[in-house]
Amino acid sequence: MKKIYILFLALVTNLCFGQATITVTEINYNSDSTKNGADWFEIYNYGASTVDLSLFRLRDSSATGLYLVQPGETLAPGAYLVFCSDTQAFDAIYNITNRIGNLGFNLGNGGDGVRIFDNTNAPIVEIFYLDSVPWPKGADGYGRTLELINTSMDPTLSTSWKTGCVLGSPGTGFSACVNETIVVSEINYKSSPTENAGDWFEIRNIGSTSVDIGNYGVRNHKTSLHYLIPSGTILAPQGMVVVYNTPALFNAQFPFLLNKVGPFLFGLDGDGDAIRLYNSNDKIVFSVYYDDDSPWANTPDGFGYTLESDTNFVLSRDVNNASSWFAGCPEGSPGRVYNPDCSIGIEEYDNLSISLYPNPASEIVQISFLTNPSTWNISIYNMLGEKVLNSENQTTVNVGNLSPGTYIFEIVTPAFRTFKKIIISHE
Repeated sequence: MKKIYILFLALVTNLCFGQATITVTEINYNSDSTKNGADWFEIYNYGASTVDLSLFRLRDSSATGLYLVQPGETLAPGAYLVFCSDTQAFDAIYNITNRIGNLGFNLGNGGDGVRIFDNTNAPIVEIFYLDSVPWPKGADGYGRTLELINTSMDPTLSTSWKTGCVLGSPGTGFSACVNETIVVSEINYKSSPTENAGDWFEIRNIGSTSVDIGNYGVRNHKTSLHYLIPSGTILAPQGMVVVYNTPALFNAQFPFLLNKVGPFLFGLDGDGDAIRLYNSNDKIVFSVYYDDDSPWANTPDGFGYTLESDTNFVLSRDVNNASSWFAGCPEGSPGRVYNPDCSIGIEEYDNLSISLYPNPASEIVQISFLTNPSTWNISIYNMLGEKVLNSENQTTVNVGNLSPGTYIFEIVTPAFRTFKKIIISHE
């Protein structure tokens, strides 16, 4: 009943606000459990004069929640002030001084109100948010906050809000999420029936230094489901790794792909889901919430495309907004930079200056170079991505001990790296 009451108020309330130049600019109503600073909201003075906040009344949507600002509290022009439900929890996460508490009430995870009245009990601003569309979903327990897009916008409208950075920016204006350099850059949450690779997503390092993401945790919207990235997984600047959940399906679709880890044992919800990344200390560092409904692209929803953010990944953008994502290539571009020419797939590595024969092979595979390199290395992988054979500077490779099936030859020379698919049959 509480959510219906909030929605009703949001639709019918048409307030004549008081004279104080105060607006609400950020709301944290449902923290991620690993970085929980309790509930808080931020106000901003957009006027040219200092506002005396003495005996201002702060309320949620209920009739009982009430906080009375103490006499002498003021807010200068262009200044921010944060009101916390629990200052001890807040101070354990944030290091700011322009905060006040304890409020004596919490903000509802399913939706609530943030209401400010002056010392005469005249309304200054009243906001009734929800945890569902059209309000940004990324703030609902995934480590991010509701952030007012611009301090001049109407805070009572859902369209005036975006999802802020992980942990938000309490006590100051929004700035680019510069600490979020390990990001999710592509999502395949519902394959087409004919090209089914299972669920997978791509992690990318958009920073300028290498990062060891070994033992980073991955969760969807369920806190209990957890996958740990293998130790020693290093992402160079602009490097990528694909996390998949069904080896047989994924490797059948992308047999050449080597920068992959898995499997994670939970699926991605086709109706919309969160993907959350946690560092090796199990503290949240990134989250995104995607959806399958408009304005999100519809072709990734079972029609063979992926959600792609490769060319849209700007730190100042809201990664939880549909405008930051687009429909990628058919079957996607896992583990590599998006190319608008979707005809260029992993086969671009199939260098024509090298040939392998016979194919299918039974005992011996011959390798022929158009121009002989000074040195080369040959690695052979099965369809589970496991290396089964390694050879250096050989033009004849004995595959007689390998089980029948499809294998990938990786050939690395000083000039290039290439992949070739070989079928081994002993018949």
